[in-house]
Amino acid sequence: MNSACFAFGYWIIAAFAIFFYTRYCFEIHLDEKNLKAINDIKDGLNGHKGMNRIPMLIHQYWFNGIGALAGWVVLWILLPKAWDAILHHKYSFNIGDFAMLLIALTGITGYLPLTLAAIAHGGKSLIEMVK
Repeated sequence: MNSACFAFGYWIIAAFAIFFYTRYCFEIHLDEKNLKAINDIKDGLNGHKGMNRIPMLIHQYWFNGIGALAGWVVLWILLPKAWDAILHHKYSFNIGDFAMLLIALTGITGYLPLTLAAIAHGGKSLIEMVK
């Protein structure tokens, strides 16, 4: 398989994954604590009078889509280095590569936006998420 076929296949898979994590961003991270809030948002914000759901929905879809895209782009950047390490036994990974790997893995699995939101809210929700 040549590199053009690999790139095409990679970005096709990435496009489907990005669509999935964007379209189903509300359903993916369900737990008992936020189930009611998610249902309220999707059903027209029952009990949250005065809130406009359209901007919030656009923000959530955009935020999750960009998070998934970031993960796939970072993984794409890391692949040549990993491939070179495997073929030529040149293991030169550093802390930056490890950080990029964490971004890639959290992004392609849909957890990058959730992690960033938790950090932005002071880390309290990140600690609760780990519990």
